Amino acid sequence: MWVFLGICSAFFLGFHEIFKKVSVNYNAVLPVLFFSSLASAVFFLPFIGISLFVAEPAEPVLWYVQQVPLRAPLLFVIK
Repeated sequence: MWVFLGICSAFFLGFHEIFKKVSVNYNAVLPVLFFSSLASAVFFLPFIGISLFVAEPAEPVLWYVQQVPLRAPLLFVIK
């Protein structure tokens, strides 16, 4: 099952990269990257909202997003 999910992930990531490169043609780079990041954030916001406000029923399901301390993302920024 994980192999199938990895192949699907690579497939969709490839399409994402191709469409991002096509959208950069004849357009400014920063707005394209901003709206690309914004679109992906809009996709994940419902899962984060469900995990924050309705945590108990959402925990056993697949779309539960675990809360991490602020230190964890800061370590990625430092790295």
